[in-house]
Amino acid sequence: MVKAGILGTGKTIGMAGAHLADYKEVKNAQLTAIYDINAQMANDFCEKHDLDKALICENIEEFWSKIDALSICTPNHTHVDYVKEAIKNGKHVLCEKPLSVIEDDLEELNRICNETSLVTAIDFNYRFIPGFITARNLIKAGVLGDIYFYRHIMGGDRFNNNDIILEWRTDRKRSGPGSFADFGSHILDMFEFLIGIDELEDFKLIENTFIKERNLDGEKHKVSNDDVSAFIAKGKSGIIASFMTSRVGGLGNQLEIVGSEASIIFADNEIKIRYKGKPGGGFPAFVPYEGEHLAPDDGIKGPRLRTCVPSFINAIENGGQPSTDISYGIKIQKLLFDIESQVL
Repeated sequence: MVKAGILGTGKTIGMAGAHLADYKEVKNAQLTAIYDINAQMANDFCEKHDLDKALICENIEEFWSKIDALSICTPNHTHVDYVKEAIKNGKHVLCEKPLSVIEDDLEELNRICNETSLVTAIDFNYRFIPGFITARNLIKAGVLGDIYFYRHIMGGDRFNNNDIILEWRTDRKRSGPGSFADFGSHILDMFEFLIGIDELEDFKLIENTFIKERNLDGEKHKVSNDDVSAFIAKGKSGIIASFMTSRVGGLGNQLEIVGSEASIIFADNEIKIRYKGKPGGGFPAFVPYEGEHLAPDDGIKGPRLRTCVPSFINAIENGGQPSTDISYGIKIQKLLFDIESQVL
């Protein structure tokens, strides 16, 4: 039985709750410790999720002593240091994304991860959405033919509210970019999952901040990262790809892939497909895909979005590294930094 801990419980939409849900369901893992530098947040987390408050550790040393593995759900600027500390203490580590806010942090981290036999992973959890698994299967089977065009939009609307205070997610020093890093890391991972990120080159980025100030302690403060971003790329095969992220509203999670033989749309957790029409016959309608819809075999029931906890625990028990290990996370993070340098 893997003794697992959660580092960082969050105050608003923190991912700790999603990790907790998976630790409760996955086989051969038991939550044995919780730690947050803010003791009140840890206490509130236990009350919200009906957990025994004896799980709460008074300090990080106590936390390390009670676990074999952990999920890091802290603000972005702390991720690299906590990953390194976890490995130093001999713990398997699953970290939330984005991985870093400073590119200089990545080389040493990559060396440390490559030298350890511990399991490391980053939570690129959108790979476990059944619709995306089905889309990948269709692409790999050649159903779409050659890929011409790829468009992915991701966003949320929590920040489309002037009453949201100046929290760490709106501070570039603690968060890095805003919607671009938060959703962009997922978008790039999904392109890797479906097609292969090494296909893309020649990126260009546009970004903007629409709600430029937010309140904190009765005073207005400047928001220092983006609300909305859009970036494009051309692939080595000629594929044109466009991506859009927003945290002030949007279409949620929508994907369109146009191929020489068929096109697909993923929206509202459904895959629709349109097969190539006859010459001069116009465009057939998109219809729900009636073939096999693949889903991860990880023992978790229901439609909710999974984290990488099941694959993380499986790797600990059976050896090897997950496909989303931290060395791969570093690759995606470096690409985010590179794209950000191509801002228009």
